[in-house]
Amino acid sequence: MLQVIRRGWVRVAFDAQGPAGFIARDGQCIHALYVHPRARGTGLGRALLDQAKIDQPRLILWVLADNRPARGFYARQGFVEAGQGRGQGNDENLPDIRMVWHARADTGRQGDPA
Repeated sequence: MLQVIRRGWVRVAFDAQGPAGFIARDGQCIHALYVHPRARGTGLGRALLDQAKIDQPRLILWVLADNRPARGFYARQGFVEAGQGRGQGNDENLPDIRMVWHARADTGRQGDPA
């Protein structure tokens, strides 16, 4: 993660109690998105993703296959499943799913890949 911070793009969101969430991105690859439990359901995760989408025509992330809440969240934000892995790239060595978001060229809005 330190390498991502040094050469990538990290945004940290704060609330009255301190850090409430963060997103770490290197180019089009999102390495981490975390929202503190007290801030879940407030729109913070969506806001962090929206910031990442501003200057990227495409974003890619990996999510654990068993993490259905996260997969649903990303799908609601316009990400689509684009592949499966066996966990070679994650710390847990658990099956994961590649998800991709593309900006829609015709409207400039987020959406499914063309």
